[in-house]
Amino acid sequence: MMPKNLFQIQLYLNILLGFVLVIKYPNFITLLYLMILILSSIFKRKVISQIINIIFLPIIFMDQFTISLQLIMLKFKEISVLFLCIYYIGILVLDIPLIKESYFVIKKPVFRLLASIWFSLVATSTKIILPSNLNSNSFLSGLNNSALINGMVVVIYIYFAIKNWGYEVRCNLPIDFLKYKNIIILVVTMILSIWFCFFVVFSSVAINYKEIFGNWDFSLINPTLSEKLKNSWQIYFSAIKAGLVEESERYIKCF
Repeated sequence: MMPKNLFQIQLYLNILLGFVLVIKYPNFITLLYLMILILSSIFKRKVISQIINIIFLPIIFMDQFTISLQLIMLKFKEISVLFLCIYYIGILVLDIPLIKESYFVIKKPVFRLLASIWFSLVATSTKIILPSNLNSNSFLSGLNNSALINGMVVVIYIYFAIKNWGYEVRCNLPIDFLKYKNIIILVVTMILSIWFCFFVVFSSVAINYKEIFGNWDFSLINPTLSEKLKNSWQIYFSAIKAGLVEESERYIKCF
C-alpha cells in the first residue's frame, strides 16, 4: 500500500535536489526545473496543480534522476555498474507516485489518451550517458542505447493507469484448448504471422522474388552486419522495446 503523502515527499526531495543542481551546475534548465517544482508545491488549486504535474513533472523527475546518477557514475567509475543498476531500477518506479497523484484522477477518455501519449514520449526520450568504462561494454551500451528500460517504464504506467481507470489488464486469448480445431487454428495463425513478418522484411531486401516468399537469405538481415547499428545487443533490445511500447500504446488507445 503506497502512503498518500509519498508524492509530496518525492516532490520536496526533488526541490532539494533542484537547489543542489542549481548551485553546482547553474544553467537555464536546472533553474527552470526548480521554479516549476516550487510552483507545483505552492499551487493548491487541483486543476492547475494537476496540469503542471502531468505536463512538466515526468520530464523533471526523470531528468533530475538521470543527471544525478550520471554525475555519481562519473565520480565513482570503479562501481559505476552498481549505480547503473540503481538507475535502471529507480527509473522503473520513479513516476509511480506521480501517476497515482495526477494521472489516476483524469476522468475524460480524451485527456487520458493525451496524457498517456505525452508520458510515453517523455519516458522513451530520457537516456543516461554512460561513462567511458561502461560505454565499451557492448551489452550495457546496447541496453542503454536501445531504451528498453524506458519502454518498460511505459508498460508499468499503462498497467497502473488502466487498472485504476477501471479497465481489465489480461491476456485476451479465449481459446478452448480441449478442442483440436482451436489448437490447429492457433498454430496455423502463429505460423502465418511469423511467415508474414519475414515476408515484410525480405520484401525490401531480397535479391530475387524467391527470397521474398521463402528460401530466405538470413545473412541479409544478420544483426551483426547491420550498417546502421554495429552493436548487435542494441538491435535485439531495440526490437523488444519496440514491441513493448507499441503494443502497450495500442492497448490503451483501444479504450
